[in-house]
Amino acid sequence: MLEGRRPYPHEQVKTLYPMLSAVECRIVAEIEQRYRFWEVWPHLDYPQIHVWYAKRAYTPMQPLAAGMIGDNPGEIVNWINDHSSRPPSWDGA
Repeated sequence: MLEGRRPYPHEQVKTLYPMLSAVECRIVAEIEQRYRFWEVWPHLDYPQIHVWYAKRAYTPMQPLAAGMIGDNPGEIVNWINDHSSRPPSWDGA
C-alpha cells in the first residue's frame, strides 16, 4: 500500500508502476515534485504503447499526452501558460 499523497518518492512510483525502469521512476518522481499539483503516469499498455500522461491532480481536465516522459514538463508549462489568468507580458518577461 502506498503511503501519503503525491508526489511519491521514486521507490513508491516503482510500486505503483512496476513496468517502469529505475530511471523512469526517478523522472516521474522529479516531475511530480517540481509540479506539485500534477500527476504523471504511463499509458496502460506501456511500454508497448509509449505514451505518457499528465494532469492536474483532483481535476476533471483532459490529460496531456506526450510521446516521451521528458516532454511532460514542457507540456505542463505550456498548459499553465495557456491557462494562466495573468495578462501576457509584452516585453517577453
